[in-house]
Amino acid sequence: MRFFISPDIRKNQLLRHIVLWSLVYVFVFWVSDWPFYAKIGFSYRAIAEYYRGSEEAFRAPKSFFSLLEETHFHAFAMMVFLMTLNHLLLFTGTPRWVKAVVIHVSFGSALADMASGWLIRFVHPGFALLKMAAFLTLQVTLLVLWVLLWAYAWRVEEGTADRA
Repeated sequence: MRFFISPDIRKNQLLRHIVLWSLVYVFVFWVSDWPFYAKIGFSYRAIAEYYRGSEEAFRAPKSFFSLLEETHFHAFAMMVFLMTLNHLLLFTGTPRWVKAVVIHVSFGSALADMASGWLIRFVHPGFALLKMAAFLTLQVTLLVLWVLLWAYAWRVEEGTADRA
C-alpha cells in the first residue's frame, strides 16, 4: 500500500506496469460497452421501447426486479471502477479543476445512466434522452480518464530510481 500514497507512481516500474495493464483492461471495457448499448439502440424510440416494452415488437417492459438486479450490480461495480480510476487521476499532474470536473462528471453520468432506466420505465419515456446523454457523457469521461492516466503512467521521469 505504500506505493499508493506515493505522489508519483512512475517511480516504481512494477507499479507502472500494473497501472498500464489495468488501463488495457479499461480500454477493452470501454470498447465492449458500445455493443451492449447498441443492443438497446441509439434512438429515443428504441431506448424507450427497451424499458417500457412494445406491443408491435412483442417486447415486455423491463420488470422491477430486472431493473433492481441491473442497478445492484452496476452501483457497486461502477463505484469501484470509477473510484479506482479517479483515485489514480489524483496522482497525475493534471490541473486541479480538470480533476474536479472529471471526478464529478464521471460519477454523475454513471448515476444518471443507472437512474434513467428507472425513470424511463416508471415515470416517462422522455427520460430516454437522459439515458443517451448520460451514456455518451460517461463514455467521453472514461476516455478522458484513460488518456490522462495512460499519458501519465507511460512517461518515465528522468533521474528516478526503480524502487521495488
